[in-house]
Amino acid sequence: MIVLSVPPLDLLPYFQDPDLKKQWGDASKSFNKLLEKDSILLNQHHSALELDIIHVHTLLRDIVQNPASFGFVNAKDSYWDACQGQCKDKMDSYVWWDKTQLTGGAHRAIANSILLSGSLEPSSFLDENVDVEALLAKKDSIYRSPIYKPKANTGLIEKTKRTGNLSALSGIIGNRNQGRGRFIPLRNIETEA
Repeated sequence: MIVLSVPPLDLLPYFQDPDLKKQWGDASKSFNKLLEKDSILLNQHHSALELDIIHVHTLLRDIVQNPASFGFVNAKDSYWDACQGQCKDKMDSYVWWDKTQLTGGAHRAIANSILLSGSLEPSSFLDENVDVEALLAKKDSIYRSPIYKPKANTGLIEKTKRTGNLSALSGIIGNRNQGRGRFIPLRNIETEA
């Protein structure tokens, strides 16, 4: 399982108030330290569990500090606030879609960093020209999850063969749990009524 760290909140366009910026940055760092500590403990105490922490915080900080090296034009402003649908910039050339959410381009950068990290096999890469929606829209696509279709409800409850005696069960539970919360059957369902 992968666990994503909290992004650097001080870099989100929403938290640009200078008085609160340091507080939000410190909060996200503190939370990520606790997250990493708890993930390590969970991995140590549950042998069947394998948690990998994806340091989105560090990756986004690197992207914002040097957007051009990651293929972004603007890592400070949100696309929605800067363009309002009027500019010719590609949405994915911005890191932020609005004041708190990432663009598809930023999500792709995070996904590619996970895929290229080598912790998942086989190694793969998500090309920006891949139309994920089209792949999912195909009727027989291998990328679609099967659609669950329940059986028609007949309104009848199938009879099952019961073993044991529910009235005996209520006696056992009743002896251990006197008073409030005591199990008392409404009727003995094993008898024909």
